Amino acid sequence: YGNGGTITEYASDECEGISNYNVGGQVHWYGNCYKNGNEAHCCTNAAPLQSGFDWTKFSKGNSCGGDGDTDYVLAEVRCHFLPAGVKPGPWPNGMCFPLDNTCKQLGVTDNLCGQCQALSGGFRLVNSIGLRFNGASFDDNEIGQGSNQARNICMLAKYGNGGTITEYASDECEGISNYNVGGQVHWYGNCYKNGNEAHCCTNAAPLQSGFDWTKFSKGNSCGGDGDTDYVLAEVRCHFLPAGVKPGPWPNGMCFPLDNTCKQLGVTDNLCGQCQALSGGFRLVNSIGLRFNGASFDDNEIGQGSNQARNICMLAKYGNGGTI
Repeated sequence: YGNGGTITEYASDECEGISNYNVGGQVHWYGNCYKNGNEAHCCTNAAPLQSGFDWTKFSKGNSCGGDGDTDYVLAEVRCHFLPAGVKPGPWPNGMCFPLDNTCKQLGVTDNLCGQCQALSGGFRLVNSIGLRFNGASFDDNEIGQGSNQARNICMLAKYGNGGTITEYASDECEGISNYNVGGQVHWYGNCYKNGNEAHCCTNAAPLQSGFDWTKFSKGNSCGGDGDTDYVLAEVRCHFLPAGVKPGPWPNGMCFPLDNTCKQLGVTDNLCGQCQALSGGFRLVNSIGLRFNGASFDDNEIGQGSNQARNICMLAKYGNGGTI
């Protein structure tokens, strides 16, 4: 950008310089200070430059006041840049990726400061410095595949805070923490799945339409405290078909009777997904097919059993139907 230029893409942490220790004795700009320290007015290492900077205001030598120190020369610098709109700096605003067209095309409403990437059946949000919402990170406990916290983070991302949920996140959702970046305030998620802390804990229960994430506590208790955690670097989001809600039997994870079912001649899909089969159809639900709130016997269910045949006729004709 040149001295005093307008910065549109900030340099990234991948940048590096290489000195030549065979050539020394040169006057140099002062850079031997703490990164993110209090010498931004005189030291080249203290803080990232901002638009309109004046490099000539930095001191020369090895102190803020300037002196006659000399150094080996800089022989090479390798430069990499962040996407437009991303600024370096501390939490909660630094290294926050904007909601771009890729995010919008993937159906993301709030990207939680992450980069959006396509994933089969959903999307992935990635930020090694940490995904975040409203200035806070997410709990590094109860964040793996199948956790309510991971599912809820995915629904927060897809619909935004207070959004209307049309497709619920599935048990395939999972989060991955970065154990190299810690010390961040976080939303409370270290509670039992399907427990009694739904009013304060992100892992207690699946979100419902109109949710308010800001009502969850921060820290490691329902009452809130000063606990800090490692950051959430990635969340992988997958979603159930429209009309399927998570939850316990008999209503949770019940697939609706859709057009595929009707085209296959199914009257009652028994909460299963309908799939074409040569000469018939298949009903599938890993959580369980059911009728009128009850499952089916796990005995006498193999090929040739009357139970299997009767379940198929129940599905095809419905209870009380004409065969």
